[in-house]
Amino acid sequence: MVAPLVVRTRMPGVSGRLTPVVKVLGVEHVLLVPRMAPVGIVDLRGVKDQLLPYRDEIVAALDFLFLGI
Repeated sequence: MVAPLVVRTRMPGVSGRLTPVVKVLGVEHVLLVPRMAPVGIVDLRGVKDQLLPYRDEIVAALDFLFLGI
């Protein structure tokens, strides 16, 4: 499962529990958790950055999406 990232300046009014803001290579992005989709590993490219510092926000978004909490 992957969630798309959109540069925050392209979506200035969007951020919240389901759409946490994360930095990738120093640029703010909105993580669109509600738009998650399965993607085959052959379609993924190399690692650009790590989102581990945003783990709590990402888990909270997933909990809210799937469990409503």
